Amino acid sequence: MKNILIIIILFIIFQSAIGQEQNVQFDVQLLKSKYMFMEPILLDVTVKNITSNEVRVKSFCVECQNGSLKIDLFNSDGNPIEYTGPIVCTAGGTKFNILLESKESNIRNFNLLNFFSNHDYGLFGAIFMTYLPADNYTASIIFSETESKKIEFEVVEPTGKYKIEFDEMIIAYLEKRETESNDVFLEFISKYPNSVYLEKVLKDSNRYSELINKFPNSGFCGNILKSLVRQLPLDERQGFLQKIILKNPDSRSAKIAKKIIKDQKLEKVKQ
Repeated sequence: MKNILIIIILFIIFQSAIGQEQNVQFDVQLLKSKYMFMEPILLDVTVKNITSNEVRVKSFCVECQNGSLKIDLFNSDGNPIEYTGPIVCTAGGTKFNILLESKESNIRNFNLLNFFSNHDYGLFGAIFMTYLPADNYTASIIFSETESKKIEFEVVEPTGKYKIEFDEMIIAYLEKRETESNDVFLEFISKYPNSVYLEKVLKDSNRYSELINKFPNSGFCGNILKSLVRQLPLDERQGFLQKIILKNPDSRSAKIAKKIIKDQKLEKVKQ
């Protein structure tokens, strides 16, 4: 009888999970299809509540390696690329802890180089200088057992002006490794204000405000905005986020800012 009761409870939980996931629309996209060698490859994963009621969905956790959100990457030969990213222990199971109001979306950005990559220069390279070899790739994303459309992109070796920018960027990173100073990037930032590597350099040199101002659609804006908000006094946080929303209302940074404001309001309610 006890075993039968356990099976019934598990069945109810499973059916509830399926019902929740069927109430959402799942989408993924890359902003472009061609990337320079060592350029960040930022993937947007969006889940939208398509019902008229509140819905809870699972966390977007590639690091959990438990199927809540899984990214598979294949090269041009169809061979899978090995996962090299962090792994988070989920002994407590995957929880439905993202609350979506009616028609609300939740978005998270993933730099594929954080999860599938090679690197040189030891631990420093593993943190700052990851890359995928030049090739054509196909990404397949699975969220709660629902597979997305296939995403195809290409990584190419830099040539011409891109090769010059790349070489100078590498020099700056190697100087940072020796000096542990972010000032080594100043010349690159000034010299190449439109470089495909500029977002990466601004992020890695902790120039977060400059990055958000110059690239309001940056795929890095999620973590960066949260970091900037944490540094502000409580009474200044909402004003800071509202300015971002007003300045670029349709941008990715505006969407993230709205989500942070909502989460802050929910925290106040709980308190």
